[in-house]
Amino acid sequence: MNRIKTITAAFLAVMLLVCHAYPAQADPQPDIKRDEPLQIMESRNYAYDYKTGTYQKMLEGEAPEIYNEYDDEKFANTSSDALSWIKSFEDDKYTARLGIDVSEYNGKIDWKKVKDAGVTFVFIRIGCRGYQSGKIVKDACFEDNYKGAKKQGLDIGVYFYSQAINVTEAIEEVKFIKKTLKDRELQLPVVFDPEFVDYDEARTDNVPYWQYMYYINAFWDLMAESDYIPCLYRNLRWEREVIDMAALAGLPIWYSDYNMYPLTDYAFQFWQYTNTGHVDGISGDVDMDLQFLAKN
Repeated sequence: MNRIKTITAAFLAVMLLVCHAYPAQADPQPDIKRDEPLQIMESRNYAYDYKTGTYQKMLEGEAPEIYNEYDDEKFANTSSDALSWIKSFEDDKYTARLGIDVSEYNGKIDWKKVKDAGVTFVFIRIGCRGYQSGKIVKDACFEDNYKGAKKQGLDIGVYFYSQAINVTEAIEEVKFIKKTLKDRELQLPVVFDPEFVDYDEARTDNVPYWQYMYYINAFWDLMAESDYIPCLYRNLRWEREVIDMAALAGLPIWYSDYNMYPLTDYAFQFWQYTNTGHVDGISGDVDMDLQFLAKN
Protein backbone atom coordinates (compact mmCIF):
# COMPACT_ATOMS: atom_id res chain seq x y z
CA MET A 1 0.00 0.00 0.00
CA ASN A 2 1.06 3.56 -0.57
CA ARG A 3 0.68 5.20 2.83
CA ILE A 4 2.13 8.50 3.94
CA LYS A 5 -0.06 9.40 6.86
CA THR A 6 -0.08 12.97 8.09
CA ILE A 7 -2.27 13.13 11.15
CA THR A 8 -4.09 16.44 11.30
CA ALA A 9 -6.67 18.03 13.51
CA ALA A 10 -9.24 16.66 11.09
CA PHE A 11 -9.25 13.32 12.86
CA LEU A 12 -11.08 14.97 15.75
CA ALA A 13 -14.03 15.68 13.49
CA VAL A 14 -17.10 13.74 14.56
CA MET A 15 -20.42 13.87 12.74
CA LEU A 16 -22.83 16.15 14.60
CA LEU A 17 -26.00 14.07 14.34
CA VAL A 18 -27.23 14.67 17.91
CA CYS A 19 -30.46 14.92 19.82
CA HIS A 20 -31.76 18.14 21.33
CA ALA A 21 -30.33 19.14 24.71
CA TYR A 22 -32.18 18.43 27.96
CA PRO A 23 -31.52 19.15 31.66
CA ALA A 24 -28.35 17.41 32.85
CA GLN A 25 -28.51 14.19 34.84
CA ALA A 26 -26.33 12.81 37.60
CA ASP A 27 -22.90 11.29 36.91
CA PRO A 28 -23.04 7.85 35.27
CA GLN A 29 -23.07 4.78 37.45
CA PRO A 30 -21.41 1.80 35.74
CA ASP A 31 -23.00 -1.63 36.12
CA ILE A 32 -19.67 -3.41 35.59
CA LYS A 33 -16.37 -3.46 37.42
CA ARG A 34 -13.02 -2.50 35.90
CA ASP A 35 -11.58 -5.98 36.38
CA GLU A 36 -14.65 -7.84 35.11
CA PRO A 37 -13.56 -10.05 32.18
CA LEU A 38 -14.78 -9.03 28.73
CA GLN A 39 -16.51 -12.07 27.27
CA ILE A 40 -15.60 -12.89 23.70
CA MET A 41 -18.73 -12.66 21.58
CA GLU A 42 -19.98 -15.69 19.72
CA SER A 43 -20.12 -13.49 16.61
CA ARG A 44 -16.32 -13.17 16.81
CA ASN A 45 -16.18 -16.64 15.22
CA TYR A 46 -17.35 -14.92 12.04
CA ALA A 47 -15.61 -12.44 9.76
CA TYR A 48 -17.05 -9.96 7.27
CA ASP A 49 -16.93 -11.13 3.66
CA TYR A 50 -16.33 -8.18 1.31
CA LYS A 51 -17.70 -10.06 -1.71
CA THR A 52 -21.06 -11.05 -0.26
CA GLY A 53 -21.47 -8.31 2.37
CA THR A 54 -22.31 -10.94 4.99
CA TYR A 55 -20.69 -12.77 7.89
CA GLN A 56 -18.88 -15.96 7.01
CA LYS A 57 -17.85 -18.48 9.66
CA MET A 58 -14.08 -18.69 9.94
CA LEU A 59 -12.39 -22.05 9.65
CA GLU A 60 -10.27 -23.33 12.50
CA GLY A 61 -6.96 -21.51 12.52
CA GLU A 62 -8.21 -18.61 10.40
CA ALA A 63 -7.84 -15.06 11.64
CA PRO A 64 -9.67 -11.99 10.33
CA GLU A 65 -7.78 -9.11 8.74
CA ILE A 66 -7.08 -6.26 11.16
CA TYR A 67 -5.64 -3.86 8.57
CA ASN A 68 -7.13 -2.54 5.33
CA GLU A 69 -5.49 -2.98 1.92
CA TYR A 70 -6.88 0.06 0.10
CA ASP A 71 -4.47 1.93 -2.17
CA ASP A 72 -4.60 5.58 -1.07
CA GLU A 73 -3.61 6.83 -4.51
CA LYS A 74 -6.80 5.39 -6.04
CA PHE A 75 -9.24 7.68 -4.23
CA ALA A 76 -10.63 10.31 -6.59
CA ASN A 77 -13.19 13.11 -6.77
CA THR A 78 -15.46 12.35 -9.71
CA SER A 79 -17.87 15.27 -9.61
CA SER A 80 -17.36 18.39 -11.72
CA ASP A 81 -18.90 20.32 -8.82
CA ALA A 82 -16.18 20.45 -6.15
CA LEU A 83 -18.76 21.29 -3.50
CA SER A 84 -20.66 18.04 -3.99
CA TRP A 85 -17.71 15.90 -2.83
CA ILE A 86 -18.60 12.89 -4.96
CA LYS A 87 -15.77 10.40 -4.46
CA SER A 88 -14.90 7.15 -6.18
CA PHE A 89 -12.40 4.37 -5.58
CA GLU A 90 -11.04 1.40 -7.47
CA ASP A 91 -7.76 -0.47 -7.20
CA ASP A 92 -6.61 -3.95 -8.15
CA LYS A 93 -8.49 -5.66 -5.32
CA TYR A 94 -11.45 -3.43 -4.41
CA THR A 95 -14.04 -1.13 -5.85
CA ALA A 96 -16.46 1.21 -4.06
CA ARG A 97 -20.02 2.45 -4.46
CA LEU A 98 -21.56 5.73 -3.37
CA GLY A 99 -23.92 6.20 -0.43
CA ILE A 100 -25.21 8.72 2.09
CA ASP A 101 -26.44 8.76 5.68
CA VAL A 102 -29.41 10.82 6.79
CA SER A 103 -31.54 11.82 9.76
CA GLU A 104 -34.39 14.19 10.52
CA TYR A 105 -31.91 17.07 10.23
CA ASN A 106 -31.84 16.54 6.47
CA GLY A 107 -35.54 17.34 6.22
CA LYS A 108 -37.86 15.98 3.55
CA ILE A 109 -35.94 14.02 0.91
CA ASP A 110 -36.80 13.38 -2.74
CA TRP A 111 -35.51 9.82 -2.94
CA LYS A 112 -35.98 9.50 -6.71
CA LYS A 113 -33.62 12.42 -7.28
CA VAL A 114 -31.18 10.91 -4.78
CA LYS A 115 -31.11 7.63 -6.69
CA ASP A 116 -30.81 9.40 -10.05
CA ALA A 117 -27.77 11.26 -8.63
CA GLY A 118 -25.93 7.94 -8.37
CA VAL A 119 -26.51 7.06 -4.71
CA THR A 120 -26.83 3.30 -4.23
CA PHE A 121 -27.17 2.89 -0.45
CA VAL A 122 -28.14 4.79 2.66
CA PHE A 123 -27.75 4.56 6.42
CA ILE A 124 -30.87 6.00 8.07
CA ARG A 125 -30.89 7.14 11.68
CA ILE A 126 -33.45 5.09 13.52
CA GLY A 127 -33.16 6.99 16.79
CA CYS A 128 -30.89 8.49 19.41
CA ARG A 129 -30.41 8.89 23.15
CA GLY A 130 -30.36 12.47 24.40
CA TYR A 131 -26.85 13.43 25.46
CA GLN A 132 -28.20 15.25 28.52
CA SER A 133 -31.65 13.75 29.15
CA GLY A 134 -30.73 10.13 28.52
CA LYS A 135 -34.12 9.73 26.81
CA ILE A 136 -34.37 7.45 23.78
CA VAL A 137 -36.15 9.15 20.87
CA LYS A 138 -37.17 7.73 17.50
CA ASP A 139 -35.93 9.79 14.56
CA ALA A 140 -38.83 11.90 13.33
CA CYS A 141 -38.12 11.08 9.68
CA PHE A 142 -37.17 7.41 10.01
CA GLU A 143 -40.40 5.97 8.63
CA ASP A 144 -40.56 8.35 5.66
CA ASN A 145 -36.88 7.86 4.87
CA TYR A 146 -37.13 4.08 5.05
CA LYS A 147 -40.21 3.97 2.81
CA GLY A 148 -38.74 6.43 0.32
CA ALA A 149 -35.36 4.72 0.04
CA LYS A 150 -36.94 1.27 -0.22
CA LYS A 151 -39.33 2.40 -2.97
CA GLN A 152 -36.33 3.53 -5.03
CA GLY A 153 -34.50 0.26 -4.51
CA LEU A 154 -31.62 1.63 -2.45
CA ASP A 155 -29.80 -0.70 -0.07
CA ILE A 156 -30.66 0.32 3.48
CA GLY A 157 -28.91 0.15 6.83
CA VAL A 158 -29.75 1.98 10.05
CA TYR A 159 -27.78 3.59 12.85
CA PHE A 160 -28.49 4.55 16.45
CA TYR A 161 -26.74 7.53 18.06
CA SER A 162 -25.77 6.17 21.48
CA GLN A 163 -25.12 8.06 24.68
CA ALA A 164 -25.27 5.00 26.93
CA ILE A 165 -23.52 5.31 30.29
CA ASN A 166 -23.66 1.64 31.24
CA VAL A 167 -24.31 -1.80 29.80
CA THR A 168 -27.95 -1.73 30.86
CA GLU A 169 -28.54 1.32 28.69
CA ALA A 170 -26.68 -0.23 25.74
CA ILE A 171 -29.01 -3.24 25.99
CA GLU A 172 -31.99 -0.88 26.18
CA GLU A 173 -30.87 0.72 22.93
CA VAL A 174 -30.67 -2.64 21.16
CA LYS A 175 -34.18 -3.49 22.34
CA PHE A 176 -35.43 -0.16 20.99
CA ILE A 177 -33.81 -0.83 17.60
CA LYS A 178 -35.32 -4.31 17.31
CA LYS A 179 -38.75 -3.10 18.37
CA THR A 180 -38.67 -0.21 15.90
CA LEU A 181 -37.43 -2.32 12.99
CA LYS A 182 -40.19 -4.90 13.53
CA ASP A 183 -38.32 -7.44 11.39
CA ARG A 184 -38.38 -5.19 8.33
CA GLU A 185 -35.82 -5.92 5.65
CA LEU A 186 -32.33 -4.39 5.68
CA GLN A 187 -29.56 -4.98 3.16
CA LEU A 188 -26.86 -3.29 5.25
CA PRO A 189 -25.84 -3.46 8.92
CA VAL A 190 -27.39 -1.98 12.05
CA VAL A 191 -24.81 0.49 13.35
CA PHE A 192 -23.94 1.29 16.95
CA ASP A 193 -22.88 4.96 16.92
CA PRO A 194 -21.38 6.04 20.28
CA GLU A 195 -19.88 9.52 20.15
CA PHE A 196 -18.24 12.07 22.41
CA VAL A 197 -19.99 15.42 22.85
CA ASP A 198 -17.23 18.03 22.68
CA TYR A 199 -19.41 21.11 22.26
CA ASP A 200 -21.60 20.86 25.39
CA GLU A 201 -21.90 19.19 28.76
CA ALA A 202 -23.06 15.59 28.37
CA ARG A 203 -24.06 12.73 30.65
CA THR A 204 -21.21 10.67 29.11
CA ASP A 205 -18.49 13.17 30.10
CA ASN A 206 -17.35 11.09 33.07
CA VAL A 207 -17.65 7.63 31.49
CA PRO A 208 -14.20 5.97 31.59
CA TYR A 209 -13.04 5.00 28.12
CA TRP A 210 -12.52 1.36 29.11
CA GLN A 211 -16.26 0.95 29.68
CA TYR A 212 -17.16 1.53 26.04
CA MET A 213 -15.85 -1.87 24.93
CA TYR A 214 -18.44 -3.45 27.24
CA TYR A 215 -21.20 -1.38 25.64
CA ILE A 216 -19.99 -2.37 22.17
CA ASN A 217 -19.81 -6.01 23.27
CA ALA A 218 -23.38 -5.95 24.62
CA PHE A 219 -24.69 -4.34 21.42
CA TRP A 220 -22.94 -6.87 19.20
CA ASP A 221 -23.98 -9.88 21.24
CA LEU A 222 -27.68 -8.99 21.24
CA MET A 223 -27.83 -7.75 17.65
CA ALA A 224 -26.00 -10.85 16.40
CA GLU A 225 -28.84 -12.96 17.86
CA SER A 226 -31.14 -11.48 15.20
CA ASP A 227 -30.92 -11.66 11.42
CA TYR A 228 -29.33 -8.21 11.34
CA ILE A 229 -25.59 -7.59 10.93
CA PRO A 230 -24.15 -5.41 13.73
CA CYS A 231 -21.64 -2.70 12.84
CA LEU A 232 -19.66 -0.03 14.73
CA TYR A 233 -19.22 3.63 13.81
CA ARG A 234 -15.80 4.96 14.78
CA ASN A 235 -13.12 7.52 13.92
CA LEU A 236 -9.40 7.95 14.55
CA ARG A 237 -9.90 9.30 18.06
CA TRP A 238 -11.91 6.24 19.04
CA GLU A 239 -9.32 3.95 17.49
CA ARG A 240 -6.48 5.57 19.41
CA GLU A 241 -8.13 6.23 22.77
CA VAL A 242 -11.06 3.87 23.26
CA ILE A 243 -11.34 0.74 21.15
CA ASP A 244 -9.51 -2.56 21.37
CA MET A 245 -8.90 -2.84 17.64
CA ALA A 246 -7.68 -6.43 17.72
CA ALA A 247 -10.89 -7.51 19.47
CA LEU A 248 -12.97 -6.02 16.64
CA ALA A 249 -10.98 -7.57 13.79
CA GLY A 250 -13.25 -9.04 11.13
CA LEU A 251 -16.36 -7.17 12.23
CA PRO A 252 -18.09 -4.59 10.00
CA ILE A 253 -16.87 -1.04 10.63
CA TRP A 254 -18.21 2.32 9.45
CA TYR A 255 -15.22 4.66 9.63
CA SER A 256 -15.53 8.46 9.76
CA ASP A 257 -12.68 10.64 8.47
CA TYR A 258 -13.11 13.90 6.57
CA ASN A 259 -9.91 13.84 4.52
CA MET A 260 -8.93 13.22 0.91
CA TYR A 261 -8.35 9.57 1.81
CA PRO A 262 -8.87 7.60 5.06
CA LEU A 263 -5.99 8.05 7.49
CA THR A 264 -6.49 4.81 9.39
CA ASP A 265 -4.55 1.64 8.70
CA TYR A 266 -7.25 -0.54 10.27
CA ALA A 267 -9.87 -2.49 8.35
CA PHE A 268 -13.26 -0.96 7.59
CA GLN A 269 -16.03 -1.53 5.05
CA PHE A 270 -17.79 1.84 4.97
CA TRP A 271 -16.18 5.29 4.91
CA GLN A 272 -18.03 8.47 5.84
CA TYR A 273 -15.77 10.96 4.07
CA THR A 274 -17.58 14.29 4.49
CA ASN A 275 -20.51 15.93 6.27
CA THR A 276 -20.75 18.75 3.73
CA GLY A 277 -21.70 16.85 0.59
CA HIS A 278 -24.48 17.83 -1.80
CA VAL A 279 -26.88 15.49 -3.57
CA ASP A 280 -29.92 16.27 -5.72
CA GLY A 281 -33.08 15.66 -3.71
CA ILE A 282 -31.62 16.84 -0.39
CA SER A 283 -31.60 20.46 0.70
CA GLY A 284 -28.34 21.55 2.31
CA ASP A 285 -25.37 19.47 3.42
CA VAL A 286 -25.49 15.69 3.65
CA ASP A 287 -23.04 13.06 4.89
CA MET A 288 -21.41 11.11 2.04
CA ASP A 289 -20.11 7.53 2.21
CA LEU A 290 -18.36 4.83 0.24
CA GLN A 291 -18.80 1.08 0.65
CA PHE A 292 -15.81 -1.06 -0.34
CA LEU A 293 -16.39 -4.33 -2.19
CA ALA A 294 -13.83 -6.96 -3.12
CA LYS A 295 -13.46 -7.81 -6.79
CA ASN A 296 -13.98 -11.38 -7.89
